[in-house]
Amino acid sequence: MCIRDSSNGDLLNESQGYIVNLSAASGDISFSGTMNVGNTSKALATTGEGYNLLGNPYTSYIDSSAMLTGSSGSLLSQTIWVWNQANNTYETKVTADNFQLAPGQGFFIQSNGGVGSVAINESFQSHQGTDTFLRTAERTEVYLTLSDGSSIKECKLYYIEGTTTGFDNGFDGPTFRAFPEPLSIYTHLVTNNFGMDIGLQSLPIDDYENLVIPVGIDALSGTEITISASTLNLPAGIDIYLEDRAVNTFTLLNANSDFTLTPTDDLNGTGRFYLHTSSDTLGLNENALAYDLQIYSTNATKQIIIKGQLSSSITNADLYDLQGKLVFSKTLDQSSNSNTLDIAGLSSGLY
Repeated sequence: MCIRDSSNGDLLNESQGYIVNLSAASGDISFSGTMNVGNTSKALATTGEGYNLLGNPYTSYIDSSAMLTGSSGSLLSQTIWVWNQANNTYETKVTADNFQLAPGQGFFIQSNGGVGSVAINESFQSHQGTDTFLRTAERTEVYLTLSDGSSIKECKLYYIEGTTTGFDNGFDGPTFRAFPEPLSIYTHLVTNNFGMDIGLQSLPIDDYENLVIPVGIDALSGTEITISASTLNLPAGIDIYLEDRAVNTFTLLNANSDFTLTPTDDLNGTGRFYLHTSSDTLGLNENALAYDLQIYSTNATKQIIIKGQLSSSITNADLYDLQGKLVFSKTLDQSSNSNTLDIAGLSSGLY
């Protein structure tokens, strides 16, 4: 729409999103303008993390899936983030969600860092009569919820035929990180993880028993947190368990059982909690003591990141060149789920 803010006469840019703060707790805002009926395109800013706030320029719903696939070459991933008032948070939506953006609704996308734009075309318009946040899909879905008594955060798991345990663009989407949040829940990829916090992860439908999913929790010390789960179309006989490797426990997550913890230190990242889907009753066993470390490098900051729960004994990270020469060694912090190795002083090469 070509819209003008009636309060001061400012012309609002087509396809751009706006955040409005009222001076009072409630009030009215009036707009006037002519209805937009043509195609639109919005050039993306690439500064910072590359987040851009866009908006539906039409008086009808638009299909976000068509928009994401059409402009995928300009995006870091086929993901949008939309504000969900019910959870008081930005919710991750991917192409597979087929999410319908309401008339005038704002949403965030993330640029891949190159010069590009997002097209919002007239052909993307659709006609909806219900709230698009409703869960109506026939696929199997698991919703993990984290609460500290005042705030609620959520991450999602979909089980879709043809997806993998690695990153599937349009089926996996990162969590929203434009604004720092002290409370957050997310997952990491089951395989080929590269340090991205995932707000929505899609997994194969035929391997429930063997999938162990790293769960990340950010929470402040001294505050009681509760982790719960809800499901859609979960196969009969399959239960959800949360593993806590810090104390070697499994907790059944269902309508009658949650996981509750008051951390003595701040929680940050993955390495402690893991989600299991199983038809067996899970308890402490040898596999629960097998410490799962994730190790990856970052070219931008010249660092090696080691994430995961370490054993109680002293643990060293040693780096060797191809001739077997020790070029770097560091004793890791056993109390942390994330250790960083600064390798800026090393030459490029294979180690």
